Order: sequence, then structure tokens, then C-alpha cells
Amino acid sequence: MAATAVLLTGSFLSPAQAAQAAAPYPAAFPASPQAPSADDIAAAKGNEAATRTETDKIESLLDDATRNLEGTVTTSMRASGDYTGALVISQDKHAAADAAQAKADTAGQASVKAKVQVGQLAGDLYKNGGMTPSVQSLLSGAASADSLYQASTLMVLGENRSKTFQTAEFTASTANSLRDQANAARKAADDATKAAEDAKTRAVAANEAQKAVVSDNARQRTGLVEQLAALHSTTVALEDARVTMLETQKAEAKLTALVAASSSQPAPVAPPAGGTAAAGTPSGGNSNAGTDGTSKPAPPAPAPVVAPVVAQPAPAPAPAPAPAPAPAPAPAPAPAPAPAPAPAPAPAPAPAPPVAAPPTGNGIAGMVNFAMNQIGKPYVYGGDGPNVFDCSGLVHRAFASVGINVARTGTPQFWNAPVRVPLSQMQYGDLLVFDEYPAGSGNFGHIAIYIGGGKVVQALSPAQGIQVTELSWMSGMSLYPYAARY
Repeated sequence: MAATAVLLTGSFLSPAQAAQAAAPYPAAFPASPQAPSADDIAAAKGNEAATRTETDKIESLLDDATRNLEGTVTTSMRASGDYTGALVISQDKHAAADAAQAKADTAGQASVKAKVQVGQLAGDLYKNGGMTPSVQSLLSGAASADSLYQASTLMVLGENRSKTFQTAEFTASTANSLRDQANAARKAADDATKAAEDAKTRAVAANEAQKAVVSDNARQRTGLVEQLAALHSTTVALEDARVTMLETQKAEAKLTALVAASSSQPAPVAPPAGGTAAAGTPSGGNSNAGTDGTSKPAPPAPAPVVAPVVAQPAPAPAPAPAPAPAPAPAPAPAPAPAPAPAPAPAPAPAPAPPVAAPPTGNGIAGMVNFAMNQIGKPYVYGGDGPNVFDCSGLVHRAFASVGINVARTGTPQFWNAPVRVPLSQMQYGDLLVFDEYPAGSGNFGHIAIYIGGGKVVQALSPAQGIQVTELSWMSGMSLYPYAARY
């Protein structure tokens, strides 16, 4: 099919051609021992039925080739999507590990400070039983003759010393706990990095396999088209045009059937949060939770550090002007005043109902224009701009260019949209997804932006970069029956 030919040559529509019909490209097919021989062609030329039989055989091979190449491209898309997801998870886990390490470092510093204070107190106790010159002066002053005053002073000193030891114990325990959490977070980050590296290796291998199929199919196609030309007593150019036309018709018919059937498909249901394709929590109806818009739930944050109140080593209390007739054993701090009740919050405005059509202003139009302006830039695994992109990276940056925060990966980009419609209702600026795997999981291998006229702008693979392509040639790549609309 003409659609398949796009993959063979790596040629897509330029910006100037985006509004025009796709030019014909050679089709592709896998190597097959069933291809007719030169003797078969010669024998069939004199018999109309035999000619039809050999023609059907070759055209069947071309159909098989289309399915084979579609499967190869789908595998490559899936592997690329897996790598992007693994890369985002790795980035999230490294950020979590850095945050955990920062908390552990802060707790460690508090623990060191508390240990220093304990050391100072221990030294005082060892040298003079804690009776420093300032304390001795306080207890022997003129105002300290009262025994109750002395008892109260000694009690306060004892409590301060006890707090110093308790603080040291608490900060040490907290530091150890947070250090363990930081180590666990770092290991999880390292594991995620390894998983991302493995996913990239698979993506590169899948792309190389696709390139090999494209090259081999293009070479073999030339021979079969020549056989068709000999069989029909026409030129190779005419036979190539005829085959391309048939492939285009088949691709368009398949897309038409998919679009028509979409209106009767059950409404899609977003997968549960934390499942295979966590959709995240939209913010404002069109963004993923968090600042990075990842497709996975953020890892749990370590327990918060409670800043300990580090007691000073037995400060000398100021002498009272006169002994209290009945002093309390320990002066109780004044109770904190009851906080004033918070004012009643203003009622939140009612959320606007989802619209059935994209904005007509510079929102969706600006998003599409941004994507179109990236045409010709390279596809890079995990690329998120400004000069290289993968499929979801292009969508992410296109929406960001108009102030709309969407998730980083394709699956939550689709599920976080406030509106989803059947393909029969798709329109300019909608998001289309491909290759749901496993079936029914709500997890997708590829995402593209529909620009109307049966075309999408997308980042498909390293061989093609950012291009406008006909949607019909992707109709055999597990096109999902619903579109997402922001």
C-alpha cells in the first residue's frame, strides 16, 4: 500500500505538501519462496486464467508484505514507547532519591550537632559533676539561700540535661532512618536506570529490525513488479502505479471501516491509578499530577523530618528577686493562645463542562502549529525537545507551547484529556493512539496529533523524524477507535 511505502523510503509529507494527497511510494513485502518464477510468468502469458492466477499470487504476497511491515513498525513503536516510559520512571526515581538524600543529610547534621552538645555536657559532668562556675555562682549567691530556690534551679538544670540526651538519641534515630530510606531510594533509582537502558537496547534493536525489513522488501519488490509488468505486457512504471493505486485503495478502505466501526465501540474506561497505565490525576482538567507529568505514580516520600529542639547544656537561670513562697518544681511555659478560627473559604467556582470541540483561539491551533514547525527535526529515544523528540515528547512540548500542561508519556496524555470521542468524530488537534498492549489494558505504544484531512503530524522513528503522514497507512497498526481532545 502507499501507506506502507512511506515506511520503506522514509519519505513523508513536507509542510508544503501537508494539505495535498500523498505521493505514491513503492510497496513492500517479505521474502517468499512462493514468488512466481520466470517460467511461470512465461507460461501464464498465453492463458487468461493463468495470468489472473499469477497476478493474484503476487498481489497476495504484497498484502502479506504490508501486514508484515505493519507488524514490524508496531513492534518498533511499542519498544520506543516502553523506553520513554522507563526513562521517565528513572528520572522520577532519581529525583526522589536526591530529595531523600537531602533530608538524610539535614538529619545527619542535626545529629552531629546534638552529639557535640552531649559531649560538652558529659565533659562537664566528668570534671565537676555538672557544677560549672556559673552554676556554682548562681547557687551560692545572696538570693539563693532559700532551699526551695536551689531545688527548683537544680531541677531545671536536670531537665535541660535530660533533654540534651533525648535530643541526641532522637536525632540519631531519625538520621539513621532517613539514611536507610535514601539508600533504598538510590537503589530503586539505579534499578530504574538499568531498566531504562535495557528498554533502549530493545528499542534500538526493534528499529534496526524495521530498517532491515524495509531494505529487504524494497529490493524484492522491484523484482515482483517487473514480473507483473512482464505478465501483463506493460511497463514497470505503469505496473508500479497500478499496484500503488490498489494499495492506496485498500488502506483507505481499511481506515474507512475503522472510523465507521468506532461509533459503535464501547466508551473507553481509563485504567485504575497505579495499574499498567496509570492515568495520573488531572489538574484543571488537562494536566497530569505533579510538575513532570509522568505516567507512573510518584514514589512515596520518606517520612518527614521533625526538627528536634536541641537544648543548650544547662544554661544558668536568672536569680529571682525574692524566694517564691511556694515555687513550682519547674516553671511551666505559658500555653499558646488558641488560634483564631480560619475564615470560611470562598466557594470554588463550578467547573466548566467539557467542550465537544477544541478551542478556536490560539490554544489547539497554536499547539498544532508548534508541532508542524518541528517538521524535519530528528526523532531521538526519550527526546523531549527543544530540538529532538519522541512521539509523546512532541505532544508534551506542543501543548506546553500554549500553556497547557500534559503528561510526559503518551498513555496518560490520552487518558487525562477531558474529552474522548470515537474516530468518527475526530477533528483538528485531537490525539490518536496506537497499539494498545496488552489488549484492554489502556496502555499505548504510540501517539500522534491529528491535523485534519486524514493526516497526522508525529514523531515515529529515528528513520523518519518529525513528519506529516497519511493516517491511512497507519490503519493496520492497531489504531485505537477513540481520539482524545483537550
